[in-house]
Amino acid sequence: MNHFFFVIKYFITVYLLNYFWESWHAYYLYLGYAGKNFVDYSMPEYLKLISRVSFVDAGILTVILLIGFLIWKDLFWFKKLFNMKISREFIYFIIASVGVAVWIEIKGVYILKEWSYLASMPLILGLGFSPLVQLSVTGFMGLWFFKQK
Repeated sequence: MNHFFFVIKYFITVYLLNYFWESWHAYYLYLGYAGKNFVDYSMPEYLKLISRVSFVDAGILTVILLIGFLIWKDLFWFKKLFNMKISREFIYFIIASVGVAVWIEIKGVYILKEWSYLASMPLILGLGFSPLVQLSVTGFMGLWFFKQK
């Protein structure tokens, strides 16, 4: 598989996975964004916001993929994630994806105060559980789609 097309396919795959995730958890677990409650958004406004944040999430996961490529000199380094043992690739992926998620949530909730959680959001040390695992889960699922290619 051509490397460029693989990266594009991965980006599109994780964009779609994150679009689904964002659509679900934004409405049920977040109060709103930038001072506006999600129930007050028009459908076009809501879809535009979900599309934008999903695009950012896909970009972050693609950068994590490409940094792994630079580290291991193999674009398909992630295949070792599926060997059913803890590998340095697995540790890298989890630390990178959860680390970015922690930073995004701290910045968005506590520093910039761009969003807040509903009472239904499970919290870990004051940060939402769903966004903390989102990048790891959607990124891992995206890589899983390509593990045999």
